[in-house]
Amino acid sequence: MISVQDLYLSVSDRIAKEQSGNFTNAEFNRIVAQAQEDAMDYFESLDGSSQFVQNALNPFLKRYDVAIANTVPFPEDYRSKRNARFRLMFMEGDAPAFKWFPANMLETDEDFDSLYSPIRKPSVTNEVYSYSMDSTGIRLYPEGITGLFQMSYIRTPNAATRAVTFDFVNEIEVYDAGGTVDLEWDNVQFNLFHDLICFYMGIDIRESEIIAWLSQRKLKEDR
Repeated sequence: MISVQDLYLSVSDRIAKEQSGNFTNAEFNRIVAQAQEDAMDYFESLDGSSQFVQNALNPFLKRYDVAIANTVPFPEDYRSKRNARFRLMFMEGDAPAFKWFPANMLETDEDFDSLYSPIRKPSVTNEVYSYSMDSTGIRLYPEGITGLFQMSYIRTPNAATRAVTFDFVNEIEVYDAGGTVDLEWDNVQFNLFHDLICFYMGIDIRESEIIAWLSQRKLKEDR
């Protein structure tokens, strides 16, 4: 876990050293929320590329078990369509048997060609499975299959927030440890979040891969 209070104090010290003014608790919470969203996007874009990336995403990896249906509803905390892994269970004799099956994601314009192709057609016998996604959930092919569906996926992280109470006598905000929600990330990512917050506040920091990635993304969005 990353202590939100430690992160706040670290950034406050940096602001003081840089003589960059100050920031309110509400502003800090907004920036932390943006930093977490961008960090998730960054690591998801690299998912599977290294053990470092895998370790970063581990706190948010989760398994979902549900009976197979034509359309499997998304888990409530489901975040990403990237790199979802499916596992289907069928009965082999009297015993259930789990097996990971590669499932091809069907794009809208591929539905008809893939579903009715004599070669790519989904088939239990040939262990060929496909799926598509829409706002309702994950649609599995071939239709009518029964058994158990398992998926590993990246969940939405909890919203981190630094809580405060207000001291009306001295007219200051007082840190509230009981109401604070820390970041669920491993503490090894502390410096990453420190740099992201400083970057959003316009403070000069060392160039890093995630800062370069964010800068490139912003350039694409501005075009």
